[in-house]
Amino acid sequence: MTKTISVIQIIPSLGVIARRDMPAGDYRAFYPLLNCEAFDIARTIGSDWTTREEHARAPIDVYCDDEGLMHDGPLYGTKLPSGQVLAGNLVICSSDDEGETIGVPDWLNVALVMARVQFGIMNPVEG
Repeated sequence: MTKTISVIQIIPSLGVIARRDMPAGDYRAFYPLLNCEAFDIARTIGSDWTTREEHARAPIDVYCDDEGLMHDGPLYGTKLPSGQVLAGNLVICSSDDEGETIGVPDWLNVALVMARVQFGIMNPVEG
């Protein structure tokens, strides 16, 4: 039986934040959740998400579409509690001391994420 981890998926174009299970140890499982061909990781810490001291230093990883700004049509994005804005779908999880991806911590649930992020259509940067 394949081991799974629990992650939180954000789909800003639909206004959806949901807990999902995905296979552990297989980076390819991120592609369908992110709906992309290349992804990157934005590193945050627990204090970005909660004021509880015992969670302040917890690593919280936000996987994002590396080409999110290059899509045609409306550009949907999510503003994280740190102020960083990321385009496209996101997957939130964590990592252990060796840097291996693990599930989202129990304290970081859908309700907390919903309260701490903002999403909608992004204004493109004119250059």
